[in-house]
Amino acid sequence: MNGLVAPTRGRALLGGRDLSSLTPKALSKWRARVGYIPQDFGLVPNVRVHRNVLAGRIGTESFFTSVRSALLPPRESLERAHEILERLGIEEHLFRRTDSLSGGEQQRVAIARALFQEPHALLADEPLASVDPTRARALLELLQELATEGGLTLIVSLHNVELARSQFSRIVGLREGELLFDADPKSIGDEELDALFRIPGNHGQS
Repeated sequence: MNGLVAPTRGRALLGGRDLSSLTPKALSKWRARVGYIPQDFGLVPNVRVHRNVLAGRIGTESFFTSVRSALLPPRESLERAHEILERLGIEEHLFRRTDSLSGGEQQRVAIARALFQEPHALLADEPLASVDPTRARALLELLQELATEGGLTLIVSLHNVELARSQFSRIVGLREGELLFDADPKSIGDEELDALFRIPGNHGQS
């Protein structure tokens, strides 16, 4: 959905536009509208938190402006980064080295970087991978709150089906590139879930 991976067949249409048909410049502009939180966070570990957050604007600015902002961040950019980190509860870490933070704190830095980008949509790839079960629901609720506050489309990749069913109003089931269902969680029953997780060769047997 952000054009990082091209489809091997079919088309990826967003807003009626085929991503594979976009020029590199147009694709870069599209990516600037999509905040992405990768499973491994994608942070630069040996730099300060504020520099990782400010990196969210790379791609929306010229090369010269990006370099200048990295070396000498404008005051307004630092204030905005602080506001976002404050919303995420880690504003005191603004100038700490990123690799000195816990896994959960680094994840929030990755979320802050995506929000600093001022995107139209937010993609979170397995955001619960580094979170213990007791904090998983709270993190999903936070992402939903942030998306609601910013008027963003939120798309989350999850393997925890029960948590997805309890937290979201729409679930899309994908298996080997095929769409199995796209529905309200209340309408998804055992038959749909069996098809999603069936082991090849079992032919529906549990």
